[in-house]
Amino acid sequence: MGSPGEVIRILAVSAADDEIAFLEHFAARSCWEVKRVGTCAEAASYLEGKDVAVVLCSAQLPDGSWKAVIAEAGAHSCRPRVIVMTAAADDSLWSEVLDSGGYDVLAKPLNAQEVVQVVSLAWRQWHDTRVRASGN
Repeated sequence: MGSPGEVIRILAVSAADDEIAFLEHFAARSCWEVKRVGTCAEAASYLEGKDVAVVLCSAQLPDGSWKAVIAEAGAHSCRPRVIVMTAAADDSLWSEVLDSGGYDVLAKPLNAQEVVQVVSLAWRQWHDTRVRASGN
């Protein structure tokens, strides 16, 4: 999940209290730092100047969808990995998310082991990309 003492910065974009409670559970027991916002606009604003590794995003948001969040994430220098959370997960959505620049899809109800695994792999890919880009 990261080196000992290393914090994994996660932006949770969701208006669903159950998703946020689930993610905050991990933050309290791990090296995750979870920041919650409820809309696409808030996500865009938060990503400005922040070094976020992973974005966990609800499929539907009050002011848009996961597509807007992926577009915003791709426009920022930190280039976080976006994972979409949805009850309607299927191969078609997974393919659309990947084709749009997203990292993965998590099916609801969320499974703790799967969330940890997917977030950890997304963080690792984000971290390795940054290391390669810096030439280290």
